[in-house]
Amino acid sequence: MNGAQQERFRAMTLAIARSPARRPRRLNNLVHVTIEMIQEAIARSNGSYTLVINNTVLGTLKLCGKIETRCTDDEDLTSYTLSDDTGTIGGIMWPNDVTGKTAINDLQLRETVIVTGAMVKQDGRWQLNTYQAHRASDDNAMTLHTLQMVTEQLDIMRMPLPQDPQEKNLPAVHDGGAQAEESEEEPDEYDVHSKDKEDIMTILDDPNIKLNDKGASIEYVAYRLGKEETFIASLMDVLVKEGVAYATGPSGFYRSIGD
Repeated sequence: MNGAQQERFRAMTLAIARSPARRPRRLNNLVHVTIEMIQEAIARSNGSYTLVINNTVLGTLKLCGKIETRCTDDEDLTSYTLSDDTGTIGGIMWPNDVTGKTAINDLQLRETVIVTGAMVKQDGRWQLNTYQAHRASDDNAMTLHTLQMVTEQLDIMRMPLPQDPQEKNLPAVHDGGAQAEESEEEPDEYDVHSKDKEDIMTILDDPNIKLNDKGASIEYVAYRLGKEETFIASLMDVLVKEGVAYATGPSGFYRSIGD
């Protein structure tokens, strides 16, 4: 991709990132983004713990870039910086409870990698909580990622936005004139815990977790996501009822149903 094409794509992604919304939609699928799109969303978040890109709450995301720096602390937590053609962002990755290592440590600095995770805000600082990381298999990975991101974001733009609750009670017009008619408020179709459940399933689908016959423990999942164990346990029960996960025993370990 030449310089002119990069500038056009950059202008397009910034326009997408800046799209305003009174009530952003929420999607359960993974979203391809660039670092600049994330930084723009952070700048517009006004202190919120929710980031919005293209009128859509940012959940699990995928980035393609190069690892610039990396360090591991005493708890084996790996902190790193990732750069693409649009900027640089900080990320963290917790060690897998099977191997005791992080995938980031297996990658080379300045190597093109693909990472999946979610943006988290801790102590006022945004960083990428990384679920998976692997080296790119294609020399044109960054260009392919950008093209896929643009196609995906254009598809999202065509999706309808959630109806504003105030618009649900507008007067209904009848033959005899205008008459205000109270309509029952429709339940929001979005499951408030859908992102948390998606994050749990991302961990359960981790290849390293699948190597463990017992799967992942509630303690480990809570540790990875920065959530209370009781909260994760309650969502695990929901995932079991939905038929996408199962308990491997009475000790609080779970696996994906697709294993």
